Amino acid sequence: MDDLEIDREIEVQYTQIKLSPGELLEIFPEAKEVIRTKIREWQEQQEKIINREIRPFLKSLKKEVKDEFTAWFIEKVFEIFYVGDRLIQTIKQMERLKRLEIIVNGFKVSGENFMLEIERARNIPIVDIVYSLNLSPIRRSGKNFSCICPFHPDRNPSMYIYPETNSFYCFGCNTGGDVITFIEKYYGFSFKQAVMYLIKGG
Repeated sequence: MDDLEIDREIEVQYTQIKLSPGELLEIFPEAKEVIRTKIREWQEQQEKIINREIRPFLKSLKKEVKDEFTAWFIEKVFEIFYVGDRLIQTIKQMERLKRLEIIVNGFKVSGENFMLEIERARNIPIVDIVYSLNLSPIRRSGKNFSCICPFHPDRNPSMYIYPETNSFYCFGCNTGGDVITFIEKYYGFSFKQAVMYLIKGG
């Protein structure tokens, strides 16, 4: 069984909520290292997109385009259409693998249905959460939304919200993830605290 087959089998069991973390580890003792390796690979992919494509483009844009509005417009088009989809995919893959990592590490919490509660929390629309926090005006940008990022000093909206994947990404501070990650970072919560906050409605 290769790495991809192991990864798929663990996710199948996770989705069906049939095996405990202990049982998964008995069947797939190599899972921990495979998942760690995959997370590192996706993190490297994300860093490549940021360092080799986004940053060089923005640097050259600042040199060549003097008009502030034109520079801002070109930057947003570049973010949305050129690298946006690939960044979303890297974020999605990392979040999926982190969920698997939690499982194989035996996430210790009270309550038999906590894995179901994690999924319930993860499906709460991130757009609604951002609206409820009154962070800044949220603007529609095609299928997505943009707003001021709460994680760094941000004059122009640099955080994008992607309803299709229920995730966010800031092109200013390179922070991204799902709705649970957003709540963790915004309030300084642990993973469990963020899940409980979301499912209890704040």
